[in-house]
Amino acid sequence: MPHRIKSGGPSLSVRRAAGLLGLVGVLVLVTGCHDWTGYMGNPALNGSDTNEHAIGIGNVASLAEMYTVPLGNAAPTTGVTVSGSRLFAASLTTLIAADLNGTANCAGPPTVCQPLWTAPLTPESIGASSQPLVRNGVVYESSDGNAGNGQLAAYDANGTANCSGTPVVCQALWTANVASSFGPNVDGGTLFITDYNASQLEAFDASGVTNCAGTPKVCQPLWTAPIRSSSVPSVAGGKVYVTSYSTTSPELAVYDEAGATGCSGSPRVCQPLFTAPLPAPSSSPNGSVDVSGGVAYLGSGAQLVAVDATGTTNCSGSPTLCQPLWTAYVGTMDDSTPAVAGGRVYVAATQGLGVFWAFDASGTTNCAGTPKVCHELFSGPSGHVYDISPVVTNGLVFAGGYAWDATGVNCPVGQPCTPIWHTTVSASTSATVAAGTLLLRDAAGTIHAYRLP
Repeated sequence: MPHRIKSGGPSLSVRRAAGLLGLVGVLVLVTGCHDWTGYMGNPALNGSDTNEHAIGIGNVASLAEMYTVPLGNAAPTTGVTVSGSRLFAASLTTLIAADLNGTANCAGPPTVCQPLWTAPLTPESIGASSQPLVRNGVVYESSDGNAGNGQLAAYDANGTANCSGTPVVCQALWTANVASSFGPNVDGGTLFITDYNASQLEAFDASGVTNCAGTPKVCQPLWTAPIRSSSVPSVAGGKVYVTSYSTTSPELAVYDEAGATGCSGSPRVCQPLFTAPLPAPSSSPNGSVDVSGGVAYLGSGAQLVAVDATGTTNCSGSPTLCQPLWTAYVGTMDDSTPAVAGGRVYVAATQGLGVFWAFDASGTTNCAGTPKVCHELFSGPSGHVYDISPVVTNGLVFAGGYAWDATGVNCPVGQPCTPIWHTTVSASTSATVAAGTLLLRDAAGTIHAYRLP
């Protein structure tokens, strides 16, 4: 995850949370607006946005709630996505688009906003929903399911094509029979998603043309790879990274993004370019992979693991098997994904009420031994961070409803860090930072939007 809204369906503790959608414009008119179009912000799932500058160390304490968007439908654990002037989110049953500026379809005070358009999803009794992904004017949403009845669907982000009525309701541009509450990733015109029920990674034409037919249009995969996974695929350097869902022999598996090397047959099936064994999780699936600077960072069991993303260093054999570059104890990360920025890797883990950690991304400072084990640069209690992924922007690290100085200034040696801002809202998802607005969701599913006064 991202990644999912917990519901009936497989016991995946899925709340992958992806919800990292945040900071959107201080005023209705904002210079330098930037989108946050999916889980962890980009195809490599870095969780870092270098284009956001509105909210920073000096003014974060002044953030104030400006409006809310109620969604309801049980406890959601997936975050908000921002594209252009709209935010996108999902409940168990409905995908919604709302005005990011808190103006259209909004009333108050206090200001409460209703959707600009909605789309019906898989019924609540069947499964759960992912964080929306927006690429090239299309919103992609996937839902979990029992007995193979989940669905991947694509919608017009503008709420025009296949949309009608007052209020506006949209139908899918195309769908695919995929069971995933963790959600898709899109890179270079190809959509990648892990199908939990089918136990495979699947690649689709993101435009809904190749291998797609019928009315309504249904798409089939361009290629597949056998792996039981509960992660959002990450894509970087022509490779796709996923983790397996296994309590006995989990692994990181890496595939050719083009579906060529290691792939054969009709329909086309791919084998990994290389794999890396991982520490066994205690009771939950591994999260997704952050690929930064040629290194793949992920959580497994109670450890943060760093693996050479190219399959070279600490790798050998045929088929190629890689050992970690370094590991670190962090407590259970569950479905959380690390964020990397400024030479540090940030994680949120469950240990008591939750712990925020920062490590040297190069595996040098505070690291020693063979195999190499690293200790944190700084850490501190951060409230409830279960399944919540951190996000880094403009010198700040957001972990749920808390903000930290990303450099560790407020973290004295040998003492816990002190957050420089937190909200009284009990955040159940990662934050989203986009165009000067911080977006969080609470346990009831309501979106809370914060801006500078």
